[in-house]
Amino acid sequence: MRRIIFLILAVLYIPLRLDASGEEVRPPQDPVIAVRDEVLSYFPPVKGVVKEVNDGYVGVYIEQGIELKKGTRLSVFREGRPFYHPVTKKPLGRIETPVGRIEVVERKAGLYVCSRIRGDIRVGDLVRITSSRIKIAFFQQREAEWAISEDFYDSLKESGRFEILEAYTKTYEPERLAEIARELGAEAMLILTTPLEGGMRFINVNLYWVEDVRLFARLRGPVSEEALEASMPGRGLFAFSPVDTEPWGSYDIGSGELIAAGDVDGNGSDELIVSDGTNIKIYSFRDEPRELWSIDGRAGERHLSIDALDMNDNGRAEIFVTSIKGMEGMITSDESSFNPAGLGSVSSFIIEYIPGEGYRRIKKEIPYFFRVVNGRLLMQGFNMTGIFSGPVYEARWEDGEYRPDKPLRLPEGIDIYGFTYIDWGNSGEGYLLSFDTDGYLNLYRAGERVWRSKESFGRSPLTFEQPTHSIVNPVRKWSVKGRLITIRTERGEECIVIKKNPVLSNVPGLGYSGFSVYSLWWDGDVMESRLIMGDLPGTPTDYLLDGDELFIVAHGGLFSFVKKAISGEFSRGTKLYYYKFIER
Repeated sequence: MRRIIFLILAVLYIPLRLDASGEEVRPPQDPVIAVRDEVLSYFPPVKGVVKEVNDGYVGVYIEQGIELKKGTRLSVFREGRPFYHPVTKKPLGRIETPVGRIEVVERKAGLYVCSRIRGDIRVGDLVRITSSRIKIAFFQQREAEWAISEDFYDSLKESGRFEILEAYTKTYEPERLAEIARELGAEAMLILTTPLEGGMRFINVNLYWVEDVRLFARLRGPVSEEALEASMPGRGLFAFSPVDTEPWGSYDIGSGELIAAGDVDGNGSDELIVSDGTNIKIYSFRDEPRELWSIDGRAGERHLSIDALDMNDNGRAEIFVTSIKGMEGMITSDESSFNPAGLGSVSSFIIEYIPGEGYRRIKKEIPYFFRVVNGRLLMQGFNMTGIFSGPVYEARWEDGEYRPDKPLRLPEGIDIYGFTYIDWGNSGEGYLLSFDTDGYLNLYRAGERVWRSKESFGRSPLTFEQPTHSIVNPVRKWSVKGRLITIRTERGEECIVIKKNPVLSNVPGLGYSGFSVYSLWWDGDVMESRLIMGDLPGTPTDYLLDGDELFIVAHGGLFSFVKKAISGEFSRGTKLYYYKFIER
């Protein structure tokens, strides 16, 4: 998909502040600069000499008395014969021959104890970290926050310590990146990510020595919204047209309920992934959707959600399909309400494109629900009685497996679906906005609910009713609640949400006459809303934001079909609506 990148250069003025005693109060250090300084601390220009060699370890004296960190590497040289000025014949020095590399382990009795990486190291050999610029390869993951990455890159460059080398790569496996770095002539390489965790953005930098792909430093720091705005004000902000409330395009795609987007084939452009509940189709999208691939489902499977994310960093996004087996019943296109005779079990799977083979299930029969929220893969267990079992976990990919890792702290009753983290005013205070089963929105701050919508935004695309054999609560409802999408605007962060319009508001169950798309913003007391698109026909079943482009999948229910049949605007199939946000 196309991306709009905004580059704004700003000169920052930070005033000097004094406390009551007249002492200078320094502002807190920029977290990007703090991480940059940590990187620099592994490459100080130093000289020294080997004093001891014993059992593979080397004792080194550093002349300048600079503190060297564990993991720092030094080059070792041996002095040879002298060389002379070609005219005066005066001695200028001795020829130095590189003989090896050593790595700092600890400091002991005035010497640095170093392990031998390679070479024949002897007492009297010279050690050095060059004062010339260090060649370092710079890699950042595609999902990295552009403003942070640019700020960090510029800070490294402006330090004057590094010659920064870059190259295009489809994979982020350290071994492959090290091969690329060696081809570029780099001594070290760094991989930058900017994960969002618990509503807080972080800058993560992993440093590797290229010669043996050794990870020698993991650097990490939280980046406040103030620091982010100060570094790149106005970056990547969405704006809404006050008059353009129609979709930019609408397309017939036959059948579809669920949608995801990602670069699934590694060609550098995102594809659309659409599921009809059983089968999956892959589309390219430029001026209109074009079907590229069809993936047939298996008997008895029912897809509940799909997402795409490159978790294994091979340059091709995996497709995460939450699927349930063993259900019997019926789904209506407007209510999407399901009354299962047998609930079955969650049996999710992961699809990946394999070059030369096509799309293959690389993992199957996974007893977890999947969802991607704020660029992170989440997982939650399943059981027959409680449906959503245990906490929601952030997932990790390790040793070829997708595993639950850190549990999220969520308010009681919130499951893996239908929530997002949001910082309304860029204040660093994270809120959580979520749907409940009946489609009402609830806003939480520090685990406490501070707001609930007066109207329902419509029941979830998939709502289930399960008998409980209880007189008090004979039926348990659970649902795969719809997405909530956080975006950045000139006011702070806002939330994109779809509101379904019931045929008759006072007679539930008749279905929906259409839907509208809004952006919500909380000012601390009131939830404000503004219209993005209004009065669209059909019943939306899923939507997503890919870059600056909004895609919505909607069914043509019976009411929508009758309403639009005369004008020919809608068929009882599936529509894909497309909207592009304008530049700020």
